[in-house]
Amino acid sequence: MPLSGEPLDFTFNGRTVRGYKSDSIATALARDGVKSFSRSMKFHRPRGLYCGSGRCISCVMRVNGVPGVRTCRVPLEQGMVVQTERGFPSTRFDLLSVFDSVFRRQFDYHSRFIRPTFMTPFYQYVVRHLASSSRMPDSSGAFPALERKSCEVLIIGRGISGSVAQARIQKAGVRSLIIADRQVGDVSAPPSTAFGFYESGEVGIQVGSGLKLVKARSILLAMGRAETGLSIVNGDIPGNMLPEAIHQLTSRGISPGARAVLVGTNELRDRVRRQLEAVHSSIVAEVQDASSVVQVLGGRAVRGIEYSEGRTSKTVSCDLVIQLGPLVPAVELAQQAGCELRSSGSFWTVRVDAEGRTSVPGVYACGGITGLIREDERISSGEAVALSMLRSRGGP
Repeated sequence: MPLSGEPLDFTFNGRTVRGYKSDSIATALARDGVKSFSRSMKFHRPRGLYCGSGRCISCVMRVNGVPGVRTCRVPLEQGMVVQTERGFPSTRFDLLSVFDSVFRRQFDYHSRFIRPTFMTPFYQYVVRHLASSSRMPDSSGAFPALERKSCEVLIIGRGISGSVAQARIQKAGVRSLIIADRQVGDVSAPPSTAFGFYESGEVGIQVGSGLKLVKARSILLAMGRAETGLSIVNGDIPGNMLPEAIHQLTSRGISPGARAVLVGTNELRDRVRRQLEAVHSSIVAEVQDASSVVQVLGGRAVRGIEYSEGRTSKTVSCDLVIQLGPLVPAVELAQQAGCELRSSGSFWTVRVDAEGRTSVPGVYACGGITGLIREDERISSGEAVALSMLRSRGGP
């Protein structure tokens, strides 16, 4: 697959790396062969590109002096300065990872660091620095001033139902429209993440490093469903990925691994297969029952997987484990807004009426967060909720 976009050079931990205009920071690093992006807060276990959607913090790094940046969500720019944050003396070789070997079962700060009491200030100092990810920003100017905006319609989510609703509302001539992501989005544009729903009715949105509070007459929640991982031993080390991370890499012609194992099952399985095939990655095993996985093998990166098959144990060599966990409705913002939820048996979904109205006036929902799975149902819900929102403001 040919590379797209002009080449861009940036620095990573002091060395020059080449990426392309179509890359995010994370995909450019993956293209360069970087596997360890960060270290976990408590045990300093290595972390690599995992979700690809900005929902986890496995890929956070310091970018242009700003700490805690989710690099999978930031478009690459010429001259960027990117640095790993956790690890002593470095993220790749972290001496503090000894905690992961010494405390195999428990490492409870609250029970271990309480005596003698006169040492408490020292204990707290050490624990804070062990858990700390980075230094403060290089300057206060790294963060623009908070903006306040108002609009007729705020749409949160760019999936099928949200896109259908957006097109219908724009066709009706509503120009005062703001669109934000909940997490996943096109990295060719500045990332926008709706992160909070406040009692005032305002929604907090992060755009790049800037923050906005948006007050809208009507708000549409269309965040869909979120990918989830699986609870397996060593399912967090570099080389474990969710389907969106696979999509982010393969869509740019980057192979996420030479030998892949699929664990679990969901409706994205066939898409993942096609994407791996496109970059010539081999699927060497598929383990649909995640509970049969004994462990993922490896330290700094995946090197195999051990699982049971009947009464026998099998070990397969691989460098990539793709976790196909359940797709869960992303109801966090709806909960913050005070929307009534209902149980679908396995998950919580947003309760709406036939026109997509939630229990909170002015707040609507459609698509996956309302429990719809089939594509035609999500398209229909986007159309219906758009018409409902237009009627509420005196439109056609």
